[in-house]
Amino acid sequence: MPHYPSVYPSEVKYRPGRIQSLNAQQEVILKQCWATLLRYWGYEIDLSVEDIQNREAYVASSVCQDLAATNDSASIDVKKKKSFFSKKNLQHQTKGKLSEKRGNDLRKNSQRYTPNVTPSCDVIANYYKHVGHESCGESDIDDDASLDTFQTASDSLEGTLVDFAAQEATKLQSATNATYRKRGSVDSQNDLLLFMSEYDPSEIHNCFLGTIKNDLIDNFVLRFVRARKGNYDDTMKMLIKSIHWRHHEVEVENLLREGDAPSVVTGEHPGFVKNFMVNKAFVRGEDKNKNPLFIFQSRKHFASDSSLAGTERYALLIIEWCRLFLREVNESVDLCSLMFDLSGFSMKNADNAPVKFLTSIFEAHYPESLGIVIVHNAPWIFSTVWNIIKNWLDPVVASKIHFTKSYEDLQKFIEPKYIPEYLGGKDVKELTYHKPGPEHTKPMKEKDKAFYSLKRERDQILLQIIETTKRWICCTDSEASSFFLKEKIVLSYQLSNNYIALDPYLRNPGVYDRDGTLKLRN
Repeated sequence: MPHYPSVYPSEVKYRPGRIQSLNAQQEVILKQCWATLLRYWGYEIDLSVEDIQNREAYVASSVCQDLAATNDSASIDVKKKKSFFSKKNLQHQTKGKLSEKRGNDLRKNSQRYTPNVTPSCDVIANYYKHVGHESCGESDIDDDASLDTFQTASDSLEGTLVDFAAQEATKLQSATNATYRKRGSVDSQNDLLLFMSEYDPSEIHNCFLGTIKNDLIDNFVLRFVRARKGNYDDTMKMLIKSIHWRHHEVEVENLLREGDAPSVVTGEHPGFVKNFMVNKAFVRGEDKNKNPLFIFQSRKHFASDSSLAGTERYALLIIEWCRLFLREVNESVDLCSLMFDLSGFSMKNADNAPVKFLTSIFEAHYPESLGIVIVHNAPWIFSTVWNIIKNWLDPVVASKIHFTKSYEDLQKFIEPKYIPEYLGGKDVKELTYHKPGPEHTKPMKEKDKAFYSLKRERDQILLQIIETTKRWICCTDSEASSFFLKEKIVLSYQLSNNYIALDPYLRNPGVYDRDGTLKLRN
């Protein structure tokens, strides 16, 4: 197993508002969001609807209370920004009264930390009702073997799980057998927020869990919390709509799995392919905040080269690849910076439609993902285009934009070793698209026993995350809540590492895999 840092290490400066750096208010809204999701998905939560919607029902962890004075800014940037967690939004968001039971529980402070808790039969059964056999990856499941694998996975989680007691193993076997044989209906609860009844809970459940790659599951939710300044209703609407968008409107996961190679080899999606072939963009190096840097050469873009659909497909794939460059565990890197190189730009290169598409999806579906945006060497003619574009920008995005003219200007944001040679820097690597062959139209590894073991391990980590999250949400003791929070963080680190091991089985190699630029790490 890889070495993981302490969840609150002094050597890693976690950016504010992340799972490792929450203050008390931020943790409460995160608990509220998780309680809503779990109830919506049919998991048993020991909180009433009124309790879930009332922030007084939650107890902040002692460690988060200690961090209450932490700067709440949304991201580390060149300029210090106003907090994304508005006190106005964080306070007075209460719907209904606290239930008598929850009030009594809080007064009695009866719920304590219980280490090494096995996922309950309810959690196990409900999870497999959602995911069915697909989570296991095999059509014929050996139930005894699956239980053994669960035991093996438990032993590998460095003390997070313990050995099954005989009675627990029996209950687990019974629940597992039933759900493996047939995917049943899910008793979901749509009585929290009316808009959630418009969506299928199993689709949202599975797509949400499938969206998490080498990033951290709680930090994914927190992106939406920060984007909506801690407003509960707005956060949930944005999160659910975005998950539905990924599953139904654009099928992002399929696009990421496929990559660029099949289209290049078969000639399908010619406009999409043309965007790669002209070498107009590349991920290279990082900015001074260690955010991966995506550079776009505007002079190489012509609207006639590709349909809007082809360009949008290209943009989405690039964004998803950029997500794989993030390093949230050991470096707290969870943003990507953009540089638009406008050297040689003319009106022939002006294409407002893709820019409008990008601004809309970053705001709606990739919130809190941008580091800085550098617009370099813009000619005077660009002012006409800029007067249109700036009206589409969210004020937060607009505040991240910096105009540069010279190599000296670029050095304020990027180290010379990461500035391309043609812009005066020391990065001499050739800017060439590595064209794929037929061997790149399938994942690097064939599915084998190791793959199925990793898939089962992932299920077990997710089961433990759900169980621990339930206990963290409902906990009435601040010290106990801190222990559950720490377990959640450790489990999310393990989930990240699990995806890194699974990635070669799941995803066709993209251009950044082929040229050696992308090395997944956490």
